[in-house]
Amino acid sequence: MKKIKIVRVVSVPHAFVHIEETLQLLSRENFEITLVSSRDTYLNDYLKKFPEKSIRFKEIPMDREIAPFSDLVAIFRLTCFLMEYRPDIIHSSTPKAGIIACIASFLARIPLRFHTFTGQRWATLQGLSNKILKLIDFLIIKLNSETLADSPSQVEYLKSYGLSPVSCLLKGSYGGVDLIKFSPDKKNKFNQEQRKKLGISDQARIALFLGRVNKDKGVDDLIEVFHKSFKNLTDSYLLFVGPYEKENNPISDENEKIMMGHANIKFLGMKNDPVPYLAMADFLVLPSFREGFGTVVIEAAGMEIPTLGRKIPGLVDSILHQESGLLFDSIQEFEEQLVKLFREPLFCKKLGKSARPHALKYFDSKILAKSQLDFYRNRIGAIDNSQTEIFVEKF
Repeated sequence: MKKIKIVRVVSVPHAFVHIEETLQLLSRENFEITLVSSRDTYLNDYLKKFPEKSIRFKEIPMDREIAPFSDLVAIFRLTCFLMEYRPDIIHSSTPKAGIIACIASFLARIPLRFHTFTGQRWATLQGLSNKILKLIDFLIIKLNSETLADSPSQVEYLKSYGLSPVSCLLKGSYGGVDLIKFSPDKKNKFNQEQRKKLGISDQARIALFLGRVNKDKGVDDLIEVFHKSFKNLTDSYLLFVGPYEKENNPISDENEKIMMGHANIKFLGMKNDPVPYLAMADFLVLPSFREGFGTVVIEAAGMEIPTLGRKIPGLVDSILHQESGLLFDSIQEFEEQLVKLFREPLFCKKLGKSARPHALKYFDSKILAKSQLDFYRNRIGAIDNSQTEIFVEKF
């Protein structure tokens, strides 16, 4: 049987981590897989997770920010590769990869062209930047055969701005979460060990922020609320795990000083494995202003850790308010809920216990991988049944 050629495109290799289970399944189901992105040190370790020669890699550097010259070079290189390789499917995600891939695959006349939205960068921008990035999303929708979003609420959010049609697989999530890796037994394995390394007692309460440390992730609000509430909290800590994006989207100078100098705030930087740090946490905090879905919420839920998050598209799908975590609308609510989770360990634990069953039911990576496989097969089947090449122009 002829193998189905599929190309998955992202701007940076770390974005592939969330579709590992999907790629493993596709490699067993008669798909010939090529990954396209920039290259970094993470990539070699990632590719070792797959059977030898089951996945190919094509390096095409892509800037995360708008960079007209290098973007045109990337479009040219990807177009040439696609015209030579002739895949059946191309599927992009991440904003920059989305626009580069949709133009290149349109020019190369690839029959099935998909993109998955994982959040809107323009949601927190104003003026010309907002308009340009919305236009890019408009083009991504128009030039692809079909576009997806990783949460139902994100579909509705895009629709409210006239950006459609967009659909969502199942209940959302980009690729699901490995709920064997993220399981409650890991707390027993890593909790005391990691606390000892950081000089934090077993009795101390810990809130964890896990992700890119920047303004859009609500880090300014988090630092200010914790700093203000700290006088009413005893033996409580706030941990930051993730890269500090100081150049492109920095937090305020004052909050940076607090983050780096407060005795009970610890900035740990980028870590390749989040499990040991989730194991320490009593709850996760995600006060982001924009999210596609919030995969980290499900990673935490897998370890029976609840999340306190802002009530925004994406997080309203990954966090069940008062069941698997808490959602806030205002800074006052944020402060009240943060203090509540610090002060009421039994309530916090109850939320965490409810979080894992919800994650297992809807967001296990095996469930999402099967859904993605069915999606591809249905679209390939539509081409085979019509015996014509589908090339959708939606202008």
